[in-house]
Amino acid sequence: MKKSILFVLTYTILIANLCAQITINKSHMSTSGQMSIQAYDYTTYPIPGNGSNFNWDFSNLVEDQRDSMYFGLPQWYPGANAFPTANLVSMYNGVDSSYDFLNLNDNDLSFLGTVDFTDGKKTISAYNMKFITFPSTFNTTYADATILPGQSSEFGIDPDDMGPLPFIDSLYFEVSLNNTSTIDGFGSIKIPLGTFPTIRQKMTTISDLKNIKMYSNGKWTVIPKILLGALGFGNTADTSHRIAFWTNDNALGRPLLEYNYNNGDTTINDITYLVAKGKTSGIVAESVNNSLSIYPNPCQNIFQVQFRNSDVCELTIIDQQGRTIQKYKAKNGDNVDLSNYEAGIYMVQIKDLETGRARGIQKVTKL
Repeated sequence: MKKSILFVLTYTILIANLCAQITINKSHMSTSGQMSIQAYDYTTYPIPGNGSNFNWDFSNLVEDQRDSMYFGLPQWYPGANAFPTANLVSMYNGVDSSYDFLNLNDNDLSFLGTVDFTDGKKTISAYNMKFITFPSTFNTTYADATILPGQSSEFGIDPDDMGPLPFIDSLYFEVSLNNTSTIDGFGSIKIPLGTFPTIRQKMTTISDLKNIKMYSNGKWTVIPKILLGALGFGNTADTSHRIAFWTNDNALGRPLLEYNYNNGDTTINDITYLVAKGKTSGIVAESVNNSLSIYPNPCQNIFQVQFRNSDVCELTIIDQQGRTIQKYKAKNGDNVDLSNYEAGIYMVQIKDLETGRARGIQKVTKL
């Protein structure tokens, strides 16, 4: 009888702890050198509810795809000078051509923007939006707003063929984002990784096109309202919702589970969730992954590259401005000469010659 009572008491305390309100602080976020493994489920599910002492059961999620996210210091990556207040960078798969620059402080975790390299072109997108504020617990709220820099895109269309409306070469517009965040639930969440105490964050974003202009007849002009309707921009505002479940385990450092939906939706079909606890990655010891080794590092002028599972790779060296300064076919054990370049930090990337898939990236410091 005593053993049975003890079991009941232990079980009751465990459940109470899982459902208790928790508080999320800066100490619970991922930091430089950590890596997390996440999966995606594209199955359709009904939108779950929310509230106090709620039990969310996602234990039957399907793993349709798996991905990894790495965290490093901004100065290790090209384009860092575009975000001087960043103190953290996240990137997928440890090797990527797109880097998200973040600021983690005692008050919040903010997404500052992205530096993307596609087909040799460098694109900087500034956002400056909060992910979460600290401390966050049940009923914590905040509001945030930003305007994304204007961009123009080729359009090349005549809305009414041979009618009176002019031919439009290009469109220019800005996007305003207004976010409101509320911690609208707490309790426990069950995912394939386990059961965790959690708070639920609901972020509502209203995006609206602003300052819409058209390039027609050789000049930029404000686009008439009649044209907005003809082009399908009658209602330029859109509302979306992001749900994130956070836990106070700093070995995880990211939302346990996330999904998005729009007004009027009754289902969700794109869930992201963690499948492994965060761990220290090779970032701490200079590299993003261990497919590439550099010695010596720092170097005076010359360093040697070593890479696994291949004798030959495409090697690219990128400076701090995001410019490719060297690109060639390299052999395992080759020496790389930086004597013609200034002292500073450079990124060294290797790619598989057959698939073009990036296999390793690392920073090297020239003294």
